Amino acid sequence: MARTRTAARLSLAAMTALYSASALAQSAPGDAGVATEAPSPAAVESEALVAQGIQYRRASQDEQALTAFRRAYELTPSPRIRAQIALAEQALGRWVEAEITLRAALEQRSDEWIARNLPALEAALEGITEHLGSLEVSSSHPGATLWVNGRQVGTLPLAAPVRIETGSTQVEVRLAGFNTGRRTIEVAPRRSYRESFSLVPISDEPVVQRTAGPVRVVNVTEEYVAPRASVPLMVVGGALLLGGVGAHVFWQNRVSVFNSGAPGGGVTAGACYDPTQQFPTRFDRCGAVLGESWAGFGLTVAGYVLGGAALATGVALRFVGGERRVREVAPARASVTLACTPTVLTAGLACAGAF
Repeated sequence: MARTRTAARLSLAAMTALYSASALAQSAPGDAGVATEAPSPAAVESEALVAQGIQYRRASQDEQALTAFRRAYELTPSPRIRAQIALAEQALGRWVEAEITLRAALEQRSDEWIARNLPALEAALEGITEHLGSLEVSSSHPGATLWVNGRQVGTLPLAAPVRIETGSTQVEVRLAGFNTGRRTIEVAPRRSYRESFSLVPISDEPVVQRTAGPVRVVNVTEEYVAPRASVPLMVVGGALLLGGVGAHVFWQNRVSVFNSGAPGGGVTAGACYDPTQQFPTRFDRCGAVLGESWAGFGLTVAGYVLGGAALATGVALRFVGGERRVREVAPARASVTLACTPTVLTAGLACAGAF
C-alpha cells in the first residue's frame, strides 16, 4: 500500500510537470506576422477537460480525473493525453492498464511532446513495471479461455504472455465439457511464469478406482428404516384402546345397574339394588354406582382418545416418517450341482459340476 501511494504521488508530480510544460509550450506566442489557426471547439473542450483532470488529481480524486482524461482523448486523441490517462491509471493501482496505455503513448516518440518529456515518462513506466510480472499459459485443448483473478483474458493459445499484477493470482482455464483447471501462483515483480493445464473431460459415469488384489463383489439394496419410536407408540396405543374397550364395558354395566335395580331384578324397576353393609342406605348405594359409572366413562374417553392418537402416530411414523437407506448385501453363494454319467468308451464314470 505504501508503494502504491508513493507511485501515485510520483505520477501526480510527473503529470503536473508534464502538463505545465505542455501548457507553456502551447501558450507560446507565434512568430510575428504569421497567422495562427484558431483552435476548434473540440480542442478547446479537450484542453479544459485535461486541466480539470489535473485539478482532480491534486484533490486526490483519481477516478474523476481518469474520466476527464478519457473524455478529452475521445475529443482529440493525442499521445500527450494518452500519457495523462496512463498516469491516472497508475495512481489508481491499475498497473496492467497503465502499462499498456503508457507503452502505446511512448511508441509515438516522434511526437514533440513525448520526445520532450521522454525521461519523466520512462521513469513512470519503470515504476509501473515494478508491480507486474508475465505469465505464459498453455492448454491440452486449444480454444480454452484463460481467466486471471476472475477476469477473462483471452483464448488459448495466446500470441504473447499475459501481464499480471504481483501477489497472489488465481489462474483458471475453462472449456465447455471439461473440468475447470484452477491454480494459484505467487507473482513476484518482473518475473516470468509458465503454466500448463491438462483438461479432464466431464463424465456422467462414476469413476472406478482400480486397485490390485481380489475383486469384492457386493449387491446394493435400498431399504426403508422406520423410527424406533413407531413400534412402542403402536403398542401403547393398542393397549390404551383395549383399556378403553374394557372401561366402556364397565361403564355400560354400571349404567345398566343404576337404571334397572339389583342384579337379577330382585327389586322394583327403576331403583338401585338393595343396600349392603358397606352402603346401609339405598341413597349411598345408588351414589356409589353412579360414581363408578362416571369413572368408567372417563376411562373410556381417555382410552379411546389417547390410544387412538398414539396408534395413529405410531402408524404414521412406521410407514411415512422413516428414511430410505442403501446398504450392501453379500451376494448369495452360487449353488453347486454334481452330475455323473457312465461312459461307454472309457468304461468309467464322468462327472461334471455346475456352479
